[in-house]
Amino acid sequence: MVFHRYMDEGLKIYFRNREIKSWDPFMIGIDGLQTKPETRLEGGSIRIKGFVLPHRSKLSAEQYNYGKGPKDSWTAHQGFYVYRNRRLLVAGDWLGLFKREVHYDLCRIQIDLPNNFDDDWQIDIKKSIARPPSIYREQILAVAKEARNQAVEVYRHKGKVLKRKLASDEYFPFWEERARHGKRFYKINRKHPLLNELLAKAGDLKKDIEGVIQFIEETIPVPLITLQESENEKPHGQPFEGIDHNAIKETMQKLFNGFVKSGLSIEKAKARILNTEPYNFYPEYIEFLINE
Repeated sequence: MVFHRYMDEGLKIYFRNREIKSWDPFMIGIDGLQTKPETRLEGGSIRIKGFVLPHRSKLSAEQYNYGKGPKDSWTAHQGFYVYRNRRLLVAGDWLGLFKREVHYDLCRIQIDLPNNFDDDWQIDIKKSIARPPSIYREQILAVAKEARNQAVEVYRHKGKVLKRKLASDEYFPFWEERARHGKRFYKINRKHPLLNELLAKAGDLKKDIEGVIQFIEETIPVPLITLQESENEKPHGQPFEGIDHNAIKETMQKLFNGFVKSGLSIEKAKARILNTEPYNFYPEYIEFLINE
C-alpha cells in the first residue's frame, strides 16, 4: 500500500522470496470508477483528486474484496490518501475534517505533496502523519465535499433505483420519537413487521415480551449517546456493520415469504422490505430473495 505507485511503475519488492503485490486504493482502471477533476494548489505543487468507487452491486466478489484493502474494511479505507513524492504517508483518514461514516465508503481522495512541504503539513519524522495547513482548508473541504456528495449518491443509488421500480410503501422505522410530560422518549415501533409478527405468535408470553421491551425503551442511554456524538470520539456505525449479515438475509427472506403468502405481489413485498429498517441499509440483498 505505501509503495504501490512505485510498484505499479515496475519496482519489485520481495518478502522471503515472494513478490509482494501492490494495492491501489483508487482501483484505477475498474469499470464504473468515477474520477473528479484535479485541483492544484501552490502553482501546481500540491494536487488533489477525488475518486468515487463503484457500488458493490457493480463489482465482482473478487473486486469487492480487493476494495477492502489491507485493513479488510471499506469503511476503514475511506478518506484522504496523502502522498509525499508518491510515497503514501496517510491512508484512509479524514484528517479531522469529517466523521468516518459507512455512507462514504466509496469516497477516496488523493493528495500529492512534494518533499518541501513537510513543515507546513506537520509531517512527522516517521512519515506517517500529515495535517493540512489552515490556508488550504477551504479548498480541501470543497474538493472533499463534492466527492463525498457524489459517493453517497452512488452508495444509495441501488436502493433508489429499486424503489423507483417498485411501488412506494409506508416506511417502518424500528425506533420512534415520542413526547411525554414535555420530554423526549424513544419507543420501539410495534407496527414494525418483525415485532408485529413476534407479538402475534407470542401467545401467553406477549405480556412478558412487552414488559422487556418497555424496560429497553426506558433505559436507552441517550445522554451517553449524545455525549459520544458531540465529542466525535468514535463514528456511529451502521446497523449490522462489521458483523455477519446472515441475520439480515434470513429475516429479509422470512418477511418476504410472509408478505407474499399474505397476498402481496412479489414487487410489492420487495418494496415493503426496502421501506423497513434496517433492511433499507442493505438493498443489494433484495435481488437474491426467492419466492419459496
